[in-house]
Amino acid sequence: MSYIIDSKIALRIPKTVHQKLIELADDEGVSLNTIINNAVSNYIGKSEYDYEIRQKIEALLHILMFFSSRGILCKNVFSLL
Repeated sequence: MSYIIDSKIALRIPKTVHQKLIELADDEGVSLNTIINNAVSNYIGKSEYDYEIRQKIEALLHILMFFSSRGILCKNVFSLL
């Protein structure tokens, strides 16, 4: 699916959340836009990190299943990483 990218997004949030974001921006001496942009960027980064961790766990499980199916006991799993 293709979307036309616009630099503006209309965002509906509760007034209490809006107020907290304004206070946070004021405390940090940055704009409200910067606070929201950083929050979204951090969320995306965390999602990508979580995906990478899940991929590594799956790979490790495949390795363990490989050794287990051949009767090899892995005493130190971390040595396989």
